[in-house]
Amino acid sequence: MARINFVELPAKNLPAARKFYESAFGWALTDFGPSYSCTMTGDVDLGLQGDLTQAHEPAPGGGGG
Repeated sequence: MARINFVELPAKNLPAARKFYESAFGWALTDFGPSYSCTMTGDVDLGLQGDLTQAHEPAPGGGGG
């Protein structure tokens, strides 16, 4: 059965998002340049995309943009 192995979240403020996830869940995040960090567990990993061209405001009505 297929399962999710990676989740990527947009983050307008990468340092704040990284601090939140590390604090709230005890995750260790690895930086890959100035605008990307992710966990490296090999199980279900989480990436934080801090590139403002990739992190969009939700569209009115919750369309996601």
